[in-house]
Amino acid sequence: MPLTPTGQVSERPGDILFAMRDGKKRVVCRITVEALDDVAHARLSTSKDRLGCFTKYRDRILKVASKRYDAGEAKPIVRSADLV
Repeated sequence: MPLTPTGQVSERPGDILFAMRDGKKRVVCRITVEALDDVAHARLSTSKDRLGCFTKYRDRILKVASKRYDAGEAKPIVRSADLV
């Protein structure tokens, strides 16, 4: 079943965390900073830049996380290779 977004997003060193839902179950997902850099074709050095990139590519990122979850990954991690 595809995950549904919650709108919860936060940053920690090395990645952006975002929550999604599988029914009533909360699923914590993340995207690596390297994946954000690669999708932006730039080195994103500030939190504002990284969160802006996440917002810009949000739909794409959420689809990848949902697919990874459906494939059995309990805490999906979106990596550069997923966004190529």
